[in-house]
Amino acid sequence: MNITGLYRSLDLRHGSNRFIGLVALLAGLVAYALGLSWLGIAGATFATWALARELDPDHPITACVAAVLLGLMIFFVPQPAQLELFLTTGFLMVGARAISCSTGTPATILDWLGVLTVAVPAAAFGLVSWLVVLYWLAAFLTVRLKWWAVGIVWLGVLIVLAFSKLSWWLGLTGLLAVVSLAVLLASPPNSRNDQNQPLEFANLLAAHFLMWAAVFALVGLGHQMAILGVLTIAAVQILRSLTPYQ
Repeated sequence: MNITGLYRSLDLRHGSNRFIGLVALLAGLVAYALGLSWLGIAGATFATWALARELDPDHPITACVAAVLLGLMIFFVPQPAQLELFLTTGFLMVGARAISCSTGTPATILDWLGVLTVAVPAAAFGLVSWLVVLYWLAAFLTVRLKWWAVGIVWLGVLIVLAFSKLSWWLGLTGLLAVVSLAVLLASPPNSRNDQNQPLEFANLLAAHFLMWAAVFALVGLGHQMAILGVLTIAAVQILRSLTPYQ
């Protein structure tokens, strides 16, 4: 019986893994020297890379470029928001990993409860939005049930958030953007999971859809800084698709 289906070691035999190890370490050291939050800065840099690897598994360059850009931009983010950026990106990453099952092992009940026991106190102390907890619960239902059914429910939640926090036209535009971004940025993967099995495109699409829904809701609730990592990844993906390098 597997204790966890979310854990993945950082295999330094891979160039991308060595790269992020050095970049995150450098970001943390610079932050410490400047008297800033080394945990928030190094953690957000690494979490952005890890999330990009889940969302765009065929292109390690996306994760590496996004991590460098985020590692530079985060020094201009107010310190209280740096930790929120790290935690929010981290929660989005584990949710994407659980849905796509990129480790090849389904998330266990201990995984679901373990992340929940971290997310709830973090939200209670104001370190992240409570929406992160809802996102994790939605990820659980996505895996245990059918992702499209949960998507419909999640869109309903977003409509309520959009119409209560945003103007109606901006809310509808955001909902359309959620679907459009998920379809645009998710492509059938050629990569295989840690068990050398093909990654399923339906799961990857579900991970994109749920994540962008959470991003839109976070914007509606005023947590724009918390999604900087996600936006950086999306920008790099779009730019990469426009270049000859694939």
